[in-house]
Amino acid sequence: LDDTAVRENAGNLVVTLVSKPALRPGHRVVLYLDGEEVGRGMQTTFNLENLDRGTHTLSAEIAHGDKVLIESGSVTFTLLRHSEQHPKPAPPPPPPPPP
Repeated sequence: LDDTAVRENAGNLVVTLVSKPALRPGHRVVLYLDGEEVGRGMQTTFNLENLDRGTHTLSAEIAHGDKVLIESGSVTFTLLRHSEQHPKPAPPPPPPPPP
């Protein structure tokens, strides 16, 4: 879904594409993250690892040889990851013993 927040502290994401009609022999999928190619092949599922936190865009195209047959629209998502710069606050100290 577009404009989705995804919490994944390791920065790993599985991207699954749906093609209708189905891919034909000789077709390949090219996956782009922020405009850079991050996956290519006959498969429609890609595992992306150790992505940086922040807002990203995903898009894909189906090609046959050097010819692009169709391009998807872009999907924007925000990856939320734990930050060592913002650790959880320490728990409050225990109450003092009664007098």
